[in-house]
Amino acid sequence: MRLLQGWELSAHERGAKHAFLDTDALGNERVNAFYSHQGWELRGSYTTTQGRQMNRYVKELVRA
Repeated sequence: MRLLQGWELSAHERGAKHAFLDTDALGNERVNAFYSHQGWELRGSYTTTQGRQMNRYVKELVRA
């Protein structure tokens, strides 16, 4: 968790306002729950050209 928070802070300090993250949608409940718990908001889903179902998350980056 500290690694993720450090990355978010570093991105914010470099001028990023938002971060985007894609994860597998199926069979990945623990990962999706982790990011949701960390404040990432599910913004949509899509299917890759290879047929993989993905979730797209976004998080507003603010100074900790």
